[in-house]
Amino acid sequence: MALAHRWPRELEAGEPGVALGGGSRRGHGPARPPATVLVPAGLVVAAMVLPLVYLVLRTAGAAGQVWELLARPATWMIMGRSLALVAAVTAASVVVGVLAA
Repeated sequence: MALAHRWPRELEAGEPGVALGGGSRRGHGPARPPATVLVPAGLVVAAMVLPLVYLVLRTAGAAGQVWELLARPATWMIMGRSLALVAAVTAASVVVGVLAA
Protein backbone atom coordinates (compact mmCIF):
# COMPACT_ATOMS: atom_id res chain seq x y z
CA MET A 1 0.00 0.00 0.00
CA ALA A 2 1.62 3.23 -1.15
CA LEU A 3 1.34 6.33 0.98
CA ALA A 4 0.03 9.39 -0.84
CA HIS A 5 1.72 11.79 1.57
CA ARG A 6 5.19 12.23 3.02
CA TRP A 7 5.98 11.29 6.59
CA PRO A 8 6.29 12.81 9.12
CA ARG A 9 3.22 14.91 8.73
CA GLU A 10 0.87 16.71 11.05
CA LEU A 11 -1.88 14.43 12.33
CA GLU A 12 -5.44 15.66 12.30
CA ALA A 13 -7.83 15.46 15.25
CA GLY A 14 -9.59 12.12 15.36
CA GLU A 15 -6.70 10.18 13.77
CA PRO A 16 -5.05 7.41 15.77
CA GLY A 17 -2.30 8.82 17.96
CA VAL A 18 -3.90 12.22 18.46
CA ALA A 19 -5.55 13.30 21.69
CA LEU A 20 -9.20 14.25 21.39
CA GLY A 21 -8.26 17.85 22.09
CA GLY A 22 -6.96 17.92 18.51
CA GLY A 23 -3.77 19.22 16.98
CA SER A 24 -0.25 18.20 17.74
CA ARG A 25 1.94 19.20 20.65
CA ARG A 26 4.81 20.19 18.40
CA GLY A 27 6.78 23.05 19.89
CA HIS A 28 5.34 22.62 23.38
CA GLY A 29 8.01 20.23 24.66
CA PRO A 30 7.43 16.86 26.28
CA ALA A 31 4.31 16.37 28.37
CA ARG A 32 4.85 16.02 32.11
CA PRO A 33 3.44 12.85 33.68
CA PRO A 34 0.48 13.40 36.02
CA ALA A 35 0.90 13.37 39.80
CA THR A 36 -0.90 10.01 39.93
CA VAL A 37 2.18 8.59 38.20
CA LEU A 38 4.90 10.75 39.76
CA VAL A 39 3.94 10.23 43.41
CA PRO A 40 3.90 6.40 43.34
CA ALA A 41 7.08 6.41 41.25
CA GLY A 42 8.75 8.67 43.81
CA LEU A 43 7.70 6.32 46.63
CA VAL A 44 9.15 3.33 44.77
CA VAL A 45 12.42 5.19 44.17
CA ALA A 46 12.60 6.14 47.86
CA ALA A 47 11.98 2.52 48.88
CA MET A 48 14.70 1.32 46.51
CA VAL A 49 17.28 3.90 47.65
CA LEU A 50 16.65 3.53 51.39
CA PRO A 51 18.69 0.29 51.82
CA LEU A 52 21.61 1.85 49.94
CA VAL A 53 21.53 4.92 52.19
CA TYR A 54 21.46 2.63 55.22
CA LEU A 55 24.48 0.69 53.97
CA VAL A 56 26.45 3.86 53.26
CA LEU A 57 25.71 5.21 56.75
CA ARG A 58 26.62 1.91 58.40
CA THR A 59 29.84 1.68 56.38
CA ALA A 60 30.80 5.25 57.29
CA GLY A 61 30.34 4.40 60.97
CA ALA A 62 32.47 1.25 60.73
CA ALA A 63 35.36 2.67 58.70
CA GLY A 64 37.99 0.73 60.64
CA GLN A 65 36.19 -2.61 60.29
CA VAL A 66 35.39 -2.51 56.56
CA TRP A 67 38.40 -4.52 55.41
CA GLU A 68 37.94 -7.00 58.25
CA LEU A 69 34.31 -7.54 57.23
CA LEU A 70 35.22 -7.93 53.56
CA ALA A 71 37.87 -10.53 54.38
CA ARG A 72 35.42 -12.83 56.18
CA PRO A 73 34.36 -15.97 54.28
CA ALA A 74 30.74 -15.46 55.37
CA THR A 75 30.68 -12.12 53.54
CA TRP A 76 31.69 -13.76 50.27
CA MET A 77 29.23 -16.61 50.80
CA ILE A 78 26.40 -14.10 51.24
CA MET A 79 27.61 -12.16 48.18
CA GLY A 80 27.65 -15.37 46.11
CA ARG A 81 24.12 -16.29 47.20
CA SER A 82 22.89 -12.79 46.41
CA LEU A 83 24.40 -12.88 42.92
CA ALA A 84 22.92 -16.34 42.33
CA LEU A 85 19.51 -15.00 43.37
CA VAL A 86 19.90 -12.06 40.98
CA ALA A 87 20.78 -14.43 38.14
CA ALA A 88 17.86 -16.77 38.91
CA VAL A 89 15.30 -13.97 39.13
CA THR A 90 16.61 -12.37 35.94
CA ALA A 91 16.47 -15.68 34.07
CA ALA A 92 12.96 -16.42 35.35
CA SER A 93 11.81 -12.93 34.37
CA VAL A 94 13.18 -13.37 30.86
CA VAL A 95 11.45 -16.74 30.50
CA VAL A 96 8.11 -15.39 31.75
CA GLY A 97 8.44 -12.30 29.56
CA VAL A 98 9.25 -14.28 26.43
CA LEU A 99 6.46 -16.78 27.03
CA ALA A 100 3.96 -14.00 27.72
CA ALA A 101 4.93 -12.01 24.61
